[in-house]
Amino acid sequence: MCLNKYFIFFGLPVILFSQDSTQIDMPQKIGPIIDTLPILDSLIVVKKDSVKQKESINKPINPSPNQSISYPINASGTFFRGIEMSSQGAGGLSGGLRFQLAGKLSENIRVSGTVTDESIPIQPEGITAALDELDKVYLNVSYPSGELTAGDIMVNNKSGKYNNNNRNIVGIKNSINRNNVKIRTVIGQSKGKYNRLEMKGDDGRQGPYFLISKEGQRNVIISAGSESVWLNGEKLSRGEDRDYTIDYASGELTFTPKHLIYFDSDIDIEYQYSESTYKTNYVESGLEGAIGEKGQYSISYIDERDNTSVSFLTSDQKTAFEGKDVVYQSGVVQDSLGDYVFRIERFLFIFGPFNTPILTDEVRYNVTFSPDPTGEYVRKISDKNRIYYEFVFTDEIDNRQRYSPGRSLRAPVSHQLLQFDSNISLSKGMSLSTEGAFSIKQNNLFSNRSESRNKGNAFRIELDQKAISIGKMQLGFGLGYWQNSSDYQSLSRDKSVNFNESWDVTNLEEESGESMSSLRTELEIGDGLKTRVGLSRLVHGDRKKDRSEFDLNYHGKLINSAQVRWNKVQSETVFQELDGQVRLLNGPLKPFITVAHEIREKSYRFDDILVGLDFARNNRSFSLGVGQREDKLASFSDPNKMETTKKGKILQVDYKSRQKSGWRQKWLYRQRIQENGEGEKQNEFNSMRAALNYRDRKSPFQLDLVLNSQTSMRETRAIVYDSIGMGLGHYRYDTQLNEYISDPNGAYVAHTVFTGDRKHGSQLDGLMRFSIDFSKWKFNRLKNWKYRFLNRMDYHGPAFSLGNYQLNNDVQQSRLNIRNEFIYRKRGSQDRHRIWNQFTMNFNGLDARGWETRDRIEYGIESQIDLQQKNHIIFDGNYHKTRVESENDRITSRYINGFYSELGMKGRSTNQFQWEIKAIYYTDIIELGSYESKTADANGIKTHWTQFIGKDGRIEGNMEYYLANGFESMPPEALKGIANNQTIRANIMASMFLGKSLSVNATLFYIDDERYDGFIKLRGEVRAHF
Repeated sequence: MCLNKYFIFFGLPVILFSQDSTQIDMPQKIGPIIDTLPILDSLIVVKKDSVKQKESINKPINPSPNQSISYPINASGTFFRGIEMSSQGAGGLSGGLRFQLAGKLSENIRVSGTVTDESIPIQPEGITAALDELDKVYLNVSYPSGELTAGDIMVNNKSGKYNNNNRNIVGIKNSINRNNVKIRTVIGQSKGKYNRLEMKGDDGRQGPYFLISKEGQRNVIISAGSESVWLNGEKLSRGEDRDYTIDYASGELTFTPKHLIYFDSDIDIEYQYSESTYKTNYVESGLEGAIGEKGQYSISYIDERDNTSVSFLTSDQKTAFEGKDVVYQSGVVQDSLGDYVFRIERFLFIFGPFNTPILTDEVRYNVTFSPDPTGEYVRKISDKNRIYYEFVFTDEIDNRQRYSPGRSLRAPVSHQLLQFDSNISLSKGMSLSTEGAFSIKQNNLFSNRSESRNKGNAFRIELDQKAISIGKMQLGFGLGYWQNSSDYQSLSRDKSVNFNESWDVTNLEEESGESMSSLRTELEIGDGLKTRVGLSRLVHGDRKKDRSEFDLNYHGKLINSAQVRWNKVQSETVFQELDGQVRLLNGPLKPFITVAHEIREKSYRFDDILVGLDFARNNRSFSLGVGQREDKLASFSDPNKMETTKKGKILQVDYKSRQKSGWRQKWLYRQRIQENGEGEKQNEFNSMRAALNYRDRKSPFQLDLVLNSQTSMRETRAIVYDSIGMGLGHYRYDTQLNEYISDPNGAYVAHTVFTGDRKHGSQLDGLMRFSIDFSKWKFNRLKNWKYRFLNRMDYHGPAFSLGNYQLNNDVQQSRLNIRNEFIYRKRGSQDRHRIWNQFTMNFNGLDARGWETRDRIEYGIESQIDLQQKNHIIFDGNYHKTRVESENDRITSRYINGFYSELGMKGRSTNQFQWEIKAIYYTDIIELGSYESKTADANGIKTHWTQFIGKDGRIEGNMEYYLANGFESMPPEALKGIANNQTIRANIMASMFLGKSLSVNATLFYIDDERYDGFIKLRGEVRAHF
């Protein structure tokens, strides 16, 4: 008997049990928890009685003098094991365990956590304020004197100036509190390398901005939630409706329309990224306690080092690291079957696949290219869907990712920090704070050379006097001094995020020591006026900078609020900043003026002023601001004179309302028009976000509208395919169409490859949903009808204009989906009708090999007419047109139009059996490339049935038979993708519950057509929910 010619059903045992909670006796025993779990039938279910539940949480279960006391553990989770087989011989096993628990182990010990043995490489989307922590696994045990946490841990240190590092690690964290002394220990492995970027923005470019490795490589994977982002000294929050979004998988950050980015915007980003070369071990211990009754102290030790024992380094590479910190690993190997040829006269490698001829004196090589910021090669995709690398002169590379044949390996490093911090109260309101730190940075763990090890120290001392009352005045002051040695290196940022900008620091020598002394005074007069004056000196090597700072905050009646900041830095040149905002009046209408001024002597100057009105009343707010900015640079002929280089006009509008009538609106618009010194317009950039909603229970209308527009940049990318075996992939290859086609039984999987070329453009994306429920309207004749409209769009390219909208090589991407539908359903009747039309357009210009576009328009009708005895007549039909084109006919162009119809019946013979049967007829007119059009048609039958087995199980099946009159390699858009001639498909699914806890699940799939000769796939699974 041939296995692939018959339908076979395998019953596989599958476990599925589900309960709200369990109570488990947890013996005081060290060992695997699984060994002490009770059998399933003995699980004690907690009754859903609020009074009894509250008592069960606070009291032990079944307290008895003759029994050991037990406590409730609430647990839920999933356990499964699966198997997959096919007639092609491919198959495999899968499985996993994931559960959550919370409860008490004893009267004073609580436990909670999530445990799993599954590997979930999915990175959450960085478009929301709160992340779905799909891969977070931990176990926490708390007790009166401390707590223990194992698994995924976020380490947040905020102790003084020198210990402010944050790390995402996998490990163990323990803290113990005894006699007012807290001891903490952390040991584990970091999820990524720490890095910090300081960069300037680009005019009008909202993003993406690339988070790179310490070596300058792009497209790194960012540890989810590890980033901190500041813009002009202000910390931002993540979210589409907030300040920025981030793509963790590719390391790309984009600012929302709320903040318009300029060429001098200060962007600071801290994050952790995945490092493939070395894993990093993290060890921390600390001690905190009290100094009598008037002080506190803390001591911390942190050791962060690359793990050399699990690295991929060879013995030769380790030996080479003993003499130098960077080792070059060649990626060139001579191979007669290689794809690269070395051209001696040009000293470069040329891509030449094995089947292409070469000169007799040339030699073939296999070459491995690696990212290199100074490389001279760029990545490309051939017409045969192969990745290759091509030499490009440095001045032609622009912003593309660079590569080199081989790579430079840096030695593993370590970083140690010992820090102590104390605070002592000297008198009422006066305190003395001291801090010291010692760092050791080993730049090469394989070398004993002294130059590879840097030892440094730092200390800080501050005297702080809180406000003293002097009549109606409050006066406070502070003195401070800190110093870092030339070799001191912190684990993270140890200065304020805008330190360099405030001190006008540009390119100080890092090897020089650094110190700063400061004096500040604070004065409050009544409740309305607060001032702060600061004087400080920064010394870096032989260079000195003196800084004066003045801050004023005022609240009153005529002047609702006023904030003014003046900052002056005196060194070889003078640097000054002035920022201020004044709001007038206390009513709903508040005029305001915002001023920003900055000047560096003999260098540059800008003046920015914004004037506007704020209005807020009855859940409605509106803000309008107009302003201008002028930028000047020092004259080449006379540095003491400034010449205007840019002039900008600024407009910003914000509107927000929430009305009882059901309307909610939120509009945001930013615009800047930039001119040169002669008043000629150079460019214009803007950003916009609109959100409009309408909901009213009594109204027949519902509306949702979201629209975003901004300037951004996209990187060209291509999709390449890899064969992994029939039935294991998601695509198949068609030689005539020269295209990979989506197919759940295919042999290929797809990979997106970034080619490195980036293009600026306007980005516009939006969503609109609109519906009418005529049953709530006054027209009774339409009360059984509903109307729905859906529109999605995503555009990236030149400035979008409806009057001049063209798809060409300048457009990177354009997607559009419009759907209209009318739905008829009479109350109390089973008759249903749906009339719809849909237009989809997908233009992709991101592929470096050329653009491609796919358009489709459809008109359809779906009907269900009620008959007697719970039976129905069903009909589904549509008329459609499809167009597929590509640049230079990279894929075969085609045009398809035709009609699909399915007519049948469905019903329910008994309460346990449901069925559906349809007769189908499809017809299409197909034009492929330059060939004459052909007509293809198909007819057949489709059935679907479900048999319920009591209340605990069911068997569900589908069977399809088609006879197509077409031709070989019909495009997937024709005849709903079925193959030519005969096609048989069948799918059987079974599920059986055993009691209240267990179930059986199995799936058998069969297909026999011109593409697959009796292909069978079987899936089974053992799953448990508890």
